[in-house]
Amino acid sequence: MNQITKDGENKMLEDKEAKDLEIEKTLKAPIALVWSMWTEAANFQKWYGPRGADVTVHKMDLQKNSERLVNLKMQTPRGEIDMWFAGIFQEISPDSKLVYTESHSDENGKIPSSVDSAMPASFHARTVVTVELTSIGESTKMTLEHKGVPADSRGAAGWKDAIDKLEDLLSK
Repeated sequence: MNQITKDGENKMLEDKEAKDLEIEKTLKAPIALVWSMWTEAANFQKWYGPRGADVTVHKMDLQKNSERLVNLKMQTPRGEIDMWFAGIFQEISPDSKLVYTESHSDENGKIPSSVDSAMPASFHARTVVTVELTSIGESTKMTLEHKGVPADSRGAAGWKDAIDKLEDLLSK
């Protein structure tokens, strides 16, 4: 389990039962602003993904069972990475809780089977992102859980970087 400690440091914790990514962070921003960073496409693409990534939200209709489609591009030592993420909003409780699925996809939101690509089956797995927000005066406690993303994975490292970017953006 990956948690942000009280002093803001990211700390990897071993949990024999739960190895999915979990990040808890207190952000110095009101809950309505933090909610909008997750739910408004123009805000979401400002901070999502690791530093250096160019993110474009193609679909983000904030309604239960509606689709979301996000593209992430970035340069690496091996060349450009162009990744697509598709999902469905499962739960929307304004200023409180957001739950959506997320899978690697093509640019149309189609999730390829492992038979259709050279990637392992786990690469195409549907994961679930849960974001819970709690108001603490003028700050917001945010808990992010990404079921299906191991706490010690590159995906978890990308989330940590994205949350750091979110914190930086909100502190301006």
